[in-house]
Amino acid sequence: MTRLRSDDIRDVPATLLAYDQALVRMTGRNLSGIACRTCGVSESKLKEIAPETRVGVIPVTWGLGAIQGFAETVKAIVKHLGFEAYITREPNVAGLCEAAEMHSDVIMLSDDDHFSAVHLKTGKSVANAAATGKVFAVGLDLMAGGLAGQSVLVVGCGPVGRYAGFELLQLGAELSVVDLDRQKACGFACETRLKLKCDVSVEPDLHDALLKHRYIIDASPAAGIIKEQHVSDGTLISAPGVPLGLTGRALKASSGRLLHDPLQLGAAAMVVAVVQDVLETRYH
Repeated sequence: MTRLRSDDIRDVPATLLAYDQALVRMTGRNLSGIACRTCGVSESKLKEIAPETRVGVIPVTWGLGAIQGFAETVKAIVKHLGFEAYITREPNVAGLCEAAEMHSDVIMLSDDDHFSAVHLKTGKSVANAAATGKVFAVGLDLMAGGLAGQSVLVVGCGPVGRYAGFELLQLGAELSVVDLDRQKACGFACETRLKLKCDVSVEPDLHDALLKHRYIIDASPAAGIIKEQHVSDGTLISAPGVPLGLTGRALKASSGRLLHDPLQLGAAAMVVAVVQDVLETRYH
């Protein structure tokens, strides 16, 4: 995952209710609703099992160290969805042991490269890159009122962009991709052709690609690549990339039509996805 800064997430716990309201205005659904739509689960059924599901957030201090406020922010997001969430007193392996001793159902932990949720009873694990790519694709679909048959551009063919692309194809979109590493974009196009029997267009130029697409997923970690000239009145942008790829003027031009956050949607989709098997077992 892209390494966040503490400044990126400092205000998240205190603004979750306001963020829910913003999501409803843009997509018709709040954080829980979008996560449930992404995972194909019933929001009402999730509300039934969430309070009895204990989620342990384990700080990890290896590598570059824990990001200040990260565990607290993940805990706040998970509690906002109705789960019983807590942060282990100990980090690393000791924290994992503590979570097991506390009879946790789910653990969430992140190092420099991976952020995952693991269900200790079912063995299911969900990676942040997969959950984030899917949930931002679904968010764009909700913003657009459906993307079936629509041309959508994914900027960046890293893990998040690839998962977003796979989800967009499942939603029936006509997919184009662009990456500074053209070989990476071509590799993704070949993979989708082999696995999903879907054609993906590889755009040769970022500027031209942005100009001709109304629906955009910005999954690139590059800042300032989407400029004011790329944003028309009908442009809808779903941006899981950190830092945000829009310039200040592009950000202003896309007001009300930009879906972006540093952690909320991805973390919400992770915890919902990791309990999906439990929901299916209980209600089927």
